[in-house]
Amino acid sequence: MVGLETENVLETQNKDSSVQHKKKLFPENKLHGPTQQTALYYSGPIPPPEHLTMYEKIVPGIAKQFLEEPHREAEHRRSLESKMVDAQIKLAKKGQNIASILAFSCTFASFFTIYRGYSIEGLGALLLSIGLFIGVFIYGKNHKSGRS
Repeated sequence: MVGLETENVLETQNKDSSVQHKKKLFPENKLHGPTQQTALYYSGPIPPPEHLTMYEKIVPGIAKQFLEEPHREAEHRRSLESKMVDAQIKLAKKGQNIASILAFSCTFASFFTIYRGYSIEGLGALLLSIGLFIGVFIYGKNHKSGRS
């Protein structure tokens, strides 16, 4: 492009919006005369109203899509969070069911051992299983609250 070495940049920012206007002024081009390049910048999901009207003139209905997109994203995020919470609840219930079965099995095995005549071994197994379940419960409670 002719005259890039001597370009001037004018930058303004509208106080009411986050739109920045940059204009590059190039020296006179011998073929086409003076040239000017303008770039508009904005931040956020929705363009400023002036740009929405320009987009709407080019593609009818696009402004409505611009305005509805943040709502669709929020709904999608909420549905994902809901699915995650449901999965965590199912996982917790499954863990509780497995722990209940395991506790019942250990208790039954301990009492069966006592019944068969091995009272010291059965009592030791019963106390060990009770201690392990209490320890796991305390560890899980401390781990969830952030203490280790």
